[in-house]
Amino acid sequence: MLNRFRPSFVALAIFTSACTISETPAPSLMGPSEYATSVTLSAVPDLIMRDGRAQSTIVVTANDPQGAPLRSLQLRLDMAVNGALQDFGTLSTRTMFTDANGRATAIYTAPPAPTIGASIVTDHVTFVVTPVGGNAQNAKYTTAEVRLVLPTTTIPGAPVAFFTYAPASGITTATNVAFNGGGSYPVNGSRIVNYAWDWGDGTTDNFNAGASEDHDWAGAGSYSVTLTVTDDLGQRASTTQLITVG
Repeated sequence: MLNRFRPSFVALAIFTSACTISETPAPSLMGPSEYATSVTLSAVPDLIMRDGRAQSTIVVTANDPQGAPLRSLQLRLDMAVNGALQDFGTLSTRTMFTDANGRATAIYTAPPAPTIGASIVTDHVTFVVTPVGGNAQNAKYTTAEVRLVLPTTTIPGAPVAFFTYAPASGITTATNVAFNGGGSYPVNGSRIVNYAWDWGDGTTDNFNAGASEDHDWAGAGSYSVTLTVTDDLGQRASTTQLITVG
């Protein structure tokens, strides 16, 4: 009697197994799949002056599907402006190969400041990396951006004012923002002797021999923060950035 029903049990087992296999989704080769080669980008620093000489290091990190460093991976690095591939500044190389740690680097140099009256094409550059060869279809990767700040001077021969701040986003009334004007520089053999800050909320900090200051805001809103640097010849220059407090 038992042998009579064994084919049915076997068929049922095969049918159940087949249903289970057909319902398992295939892993995607793009996006957040753990089976794809992972290639990520970062830019250090991600805020530089558009003065024709400021630089940022573009760092590429590649890992295999198991998360181990992927060496000797060939990559192509490109720039994009306003969503289209376009050169804006220069790259030390476009063809990259990862080392034993799965890393590769290139140096980006900002373009010169626009001439007076010229339109400003963009205030940031996007970098895109593409694996070359068969890995291109089996990789997930991200882009990185570098923000460009225009130098502002008051008279010829004046120093150039520039500052960074951190954090660059997610600022609230509980955030103490760190500002650094160390990227400012003098010309004609002079030296910067004072860093003055206008925080855009009615408060100022006008006398500082050091380049670093911090500030917080009592209310949400957008604040124009201005740094004015003065050199030992009495010449001044200012630059302003908009800080959004949520």
